[in-house]
Amino acid sequence: MEGRFELMALNGVLAMLRLRADPALNPLSQAFADRLFSQFDAGLREAGTGDTAVPKRMHKLAGDFYGRLEAYGGAVADRAALEAALARNIWRLPSHDFAPLLMSYVVKSMEEQARAPISAMFGAEGWPAL
Repeated sequence: MEGRFELMALNGVLAMLRLRADPALNPLSQAFADRLFSQFDAGLREAGTGDTAVPKRMHKLAGDFYGRLEAYGGAVADRAALEAALARNIWRLPSHDFAPLLMSYVVKSMEEQARAPISAMFGAEGWPAL
């Protein structure tokens, strides 16, 4: 479950950063967050998390997601800080051999998404290949 969450969180953060860059897209940003968290909820339930435990787990996932949003968004201008944040959150290590490549993907994604119209995020052209 942690790997699925990290994959969804990383791409969700990229989408949220792009959506938040344009104040006119605030309603879409909120709708995206609502849908993303409904997917997290469904995943927990499919994995067998009991109804009484789901709210507690969702609260933790929300904190983890918004922590990553702040960490990755705040580290965009500092590639070393972004690489460290990715290694810390994804691998739970101070560094990882794959972190520089993932950091490059994140930066490339942000740059390409910033230049493209918002509609590009709804297709493959809005998400560069790794």
